[in-house]
Amino acid sequence: MNKQMLHEKKEWANVRELVEWASDTYGEKTAFSYRIKANDKDVISVSYIKFRDDVRALSSELIARGVDNKKCVLIGKLSYGWAVTYYSVLSAGGVLVPLDKDWTGEDLADTAKKAGAEFLFCDEDIKEKAEKISEAVSLKDSVIYLNAKEEENTLETLLASGLEKFTADQKAYFEKELDTKRLSLLVFTSGTTGKGKGVMLSQNAILSDMSDVIVYIDFADTTVGVLPPHHTYGSSVMLIGHVMIGCEIYIS
Repeated sequence: MNKQMLHEKKEWANVRELVEWASDTYGEKTAFSYRIKANDKDVISVSYIKFRDDVRALSSELIARGVDNKKCVLIGKLSYGWAVTYYSVLSAGGVLVPLDKDWTGEDLADTAKKAGAEFLFCDEDIKEKAEKISEAVSLKDSVIYLNAKEEENTLETLLASGLEKFTADQKAYFEKELDTKRLSLLVFTSGTTGKGKGVMLSQNAILSDMSDVIVYIDFADTTVGVLPPHHTYGSSVMLIGHVMIGCEIYIS
């Protein structure tokens, strides 16, 4: 069986350790690339080092905001901001609840309430749905827009604030205790036969699963990311597995 392995098997204690290892291993190699608009000539490239720095910054801000063990709903299309938020919530000890942006505002609000959401990260273009969710679970100032420019709580402002906190006190990030067998991801099924059911996953479950299978999967150096990120295949393979073997993810 080992003769069929395409990559050396590696294991990581938690998502934070994976991010740090990937940065040390792949450095300035491109981790994510994308165009702001489909027809743009210029491609924005983000290195593994830059990705690590953004995760450090956002995690530091979330730790300061008391995200530990809190349910954080994440809604939006696959984007660099989505990836940074995914890794940062887990690295800060929060519980990520990724939901389908195409659900109705009522269904999203009902599911967020069922999950016990205390933070909401979402794209600006679903602002009306975000307001319904916020009203349903009383989020108030805990709504963060991934790609907005004029809102007070945006990913950009949190990254800037978090960078200051990380620079002033790196221990808060590196010494944050992470229980990798505790609930870290609450993923809801599509609800084909009724309301979606919440599936409880730990960091250990995701990391060990990918460590076991990634050694047998042959990826090219660059992958086009098209899978919905709220699906476990889209997030686990696209965001965790590809980082493990240093692929560039081009976000379609």
